[in-house]
Amino acid sequence: MQRGNSLIISSILASHATKYVVALFLLLSAVSYIYYQGRADKEEEIRIENLETIIETRKKIDEAIINSPNTPDGAREWLLRRSEGH
Repeated sequence: MQRGNSLIISSILASHATKYVVALFLLLSAVSYIYYQGRADKEEEIRIENLETIIETRKKIDEAIINSPNTPDGAREWLLRRSEGH
């Protein structure tokens, strides 16, 4: 009968160990998901910031083109005003 009891005890311990392994696996899976989701969110944020910078740069370029002199005389006057301002 002693052998039967030890078999039951080892069976119970094995089932508890399986539960702990499954719980540990689920915990590690959840932590991994949260970590990688955070990284993906940060990459998206950086991508949006880069696009906003590109848009601002494009606006400045367009404004410079619109405000640039169209004639040689206008360009000469602009250069003179610029050199006097510095």
